[in-house]
Amino acid sequence: MSNPRLVTQIYKNTNDPIKDGEFDDRNMDISDVVGLFASVIMEHWKLAFYGRNNDTYHDASKARDWFGSEGFHEVCYLAGICGHSVFRAFKLKAATAHWGEDYV
Repeated sequence: MSNPRLVTQIYKNTNDPIKDGEFDDRNMDISDVVGLFASVIMEHWKLAFYGRNNDTYHDASKARDWFGSEGFHEVCYLAGICGHSVFRAFKLKAATAHWGEDYV
């Protein structure tokens, strides 16, 4: 389960460096870290297939290109999931998308 106090500490001053006492890593749990990397994969997935109102085609294209990359596989490893399985699912879904021919 995510620690709300930790999340608040990390995001309270996103443009400022973390000062002494703002971040207490003794409260971190491995599930927080795994969840962070899993959310990176999900955000790329959502952007690649569904986009968001303020995103450009270029942003979605970069998200699609990320799948299968070295960085993608590293994030999958850190999330504790099989990158090859996720990439296979990505390619299957991409095959039915209007841009799918380039990613099959």
